[in-house]
Amino acid sequence: MEAGNEILAWMQREYRGGARRNWKRLRPVTVILSRARLQGPITSWAGLRSALSRAQPLIDTGRTYQSLVRGVQGNIFRLSSSSITVGSSSPELVANQNDRTSIFNFGPDEQARFNRNVPATYGKRNRSNDVHARMLGVLKKMDGKSFKVPGRPLPRIPPAAIVTRLRRNIALILKARWQAGA
Repeated sequence: MEAGNEILAWMQREYRGGARRNWKRLRPVTVILSRARLQGPITSWAGLRSALSRAQPLIDTGRTYQSLVRGVQGNIFRLSSSSITVGSSSPELVANQNDRTSIFNFGPDEQARFNRNVPATYGKRNRSNDVHARMLGVLKKMDGKSFKVPGRPLPRIPPAAIVTRLRRNIALILKARWQAGA
């Protein structure tokens, strides 16, 4: 149980930090169509760059991270006499383990998220948002086209320090059992 908890804690740390450093950067389209609430509406190109730098793919809604929390739906934590299985059955995490091709659909849901994240006008004077007009044109041109979605894999091999500690603990348990039976 202790080993499983340690591996699960490692996976959570990697998910929030280590593994993320190796992920490809997000494209502006991904951010402007985000399901999660941005810190504020995007009203300038500098605001879009700032949103890109703050974006947290697969963490923004919290659903996929929750699947790495023990006892929560989607979390896998199985112990047997000879093995430990730890992980997630989240379809989003599974889909993002490898690169894949997808068809872009700019339907009503995407339009609503775009309008929420990049309003056509902003401020008390209802200023026109240049980002809205230009990105709307880009999104309409992309509709129906296929594109490559980069993988955002979680690491599968725990660090050597954890493995060494687990082996040492297993050896101590086996030694104690052997001495108790001798």
